[in-house]
Amino acid sequence: MVISVSTGFVYAIYNVISISFFYPRFLEDLISVNLAMVPPSQRTPEFIATMRESITANTIALSNLVRLSVIGTILSVFASWFLKRRS
Repeated sequence: MVISVSTGFVYAIYNVISISFFYPRFLEDLISVNLAMVPPSQRTPEFIATMRESITANTIALSNLVRLSVIGTILSVFASWFLKRRS
């Protein structure tokens, strides 16, 4: 579990650095792709503004941190259960 949380932290830091310095158009491209999946009738200025506020480098990094930590913990529990049953 410590490894999965540590990996999550490293990946979150990588996300922030890479989006900030190496892929500056990443957030705009991500917003464009997400808007393309929304029906035109729902693309109101308020919806677009809300989407722009919610998609940031920090939210992406935090969601990846949580996702990696949870999935890694679940895999760790499953592996320990499997290994305990084998012995």
